[in-house]
Amino acid sequence: MKRSKTARSIILTHAIIEIMAGLGLLVGAEFLPLGEHTPTIDLLWRFYGWIAISFGLVAMYLYRRIEELSPALMNDFLRVLVFFHLGVSAFMWQMIEWQPWLFLGALGLHLIFAALCAYTIVINKHQS
Repeated sequence: MKRSKTARSIILTHAIIEIMAGLGLLVGAEFLPLGEHTPTIDLLWRFYGWIAISFGLVAMYLYRRIEELSPALMNDFLRVLVFFHLGVSAFMWQMIEWQPWLFLGALGLHLIFAALCAYTIVINKHQS
């Protein structure tokens, strides 16, 4: 069964962006323009970097094997992506008070990804 091009594109784009962002946070946490840097704050950003890399690798694995996924499993993964991106958006919303120019872009990107994933779930339901 041929999978939706939209789902394939979203999962691949998510994988690439999460891996790149995770690597950036992992190796460059101390260079983020976040004001005061403490070992604890930098460690938390690196921890988030590992999470982003891991989530990106899972998405890359699923993208590579997307033809083997059942439609239900693919929609479940897309739901996880919606939840993830909405959760990160909520975090970014609170961070805007601290550094608006830095976190506003991340907020917008995560909200767009959440909307695209939700839209893809709706499309998949209508195609089946």
